Amino acid sequence: MVGIVLGCQANAWQREFAIRDDMDRALGQLRAAGYVGAEIGAGFFTSLDDGAWLKDLLAKHRLRYAAIHLGGVMYDRSVQRERTLPAIRQAARFARQAGAEGALISTGAKREGPLTAEEHAANIDGLKEAAHILREHGLPAYYHNHAYEFADGARVLQSILDGVPADLLNLAFDTANASQDIPAAQVPEVIRRFASRIGYLHYKDHRGGTLVEALGEGEIDFAAVGRVVREIGYAGWVVAEIEQGPGMVATRPVAEDARRSYDLLRRTLGEPA
Repeated sequence: MVGIVLGCQANAWQREFAIRDDMDRALGQLRAAGYVGAEIGAGFFTSLDDGAWLKDLLAKHRLRYAAIHLGGVMYDRSVQRERTLPAIRQAARFARQAGAEGALISTGAKREGPLTAEEHAANIDGLKEAAHILREHGLPAYYHNHAYEFADGARVLQSILDGVPADLLNLAFDTANASQDIPAAQVPEVIRRFASRIGYLHYKDHRGGTLVEALGEGEIDFAAVGRVVREIGYAGWVVAEIEQGPGMVATRPVAEDARRSYDLLRRTLGEPA
């Protein structure tokens, strides 16, 4: 892949209708906003038995399948073996059939406190196994960060990247999630710190922890982020994430917010590939 390619999460349209029931309408509006790729999580399909229909639907709208988003508990080895990894294997087959270019992995955060040393080791082992499964299906794997990994100088994120080699797993960096535990103004420097492992970018914005409707309406300085992204020579997907979040008050149609976000991406990143 040469240059920056712009995509959008299809789940943004969940604000208005169930995309699993009308994926065609969501993808049509996503393409009309200017994007060339869609990211669609595994949870937004009624079945993962056969991805051929999605490949055809994406082709109808002249869209690429940027990535499937997968998730599940890894820190509990029994849950990992019995539920999470089998689900990832099934989703990987579906994503390959649908023409996905990669897969994002989110791991379940422990609700009752930080991971123990054994749970953290299980988390890393699970990520390795998941990445192997995805590689078997021709899908590059990217770890999708949330907020907790950035506490204490991003200690958890660094340990994950140290524990899983780059030939198996790289980072899908999420701007808003990172800035829950660090000041928003530090996001560009954190991108610079992890530049060698960033293979996918989520552009998401918030104000005071509440997601905003369109990129550029919150605390993230996307002009500064864009400068760093260009300076490090990043080439790959930059995906707008504008889903409904707790406390968000939507005032415009999703299609308009998608277009506004696309315009911001073009202003701050330049001409896409």
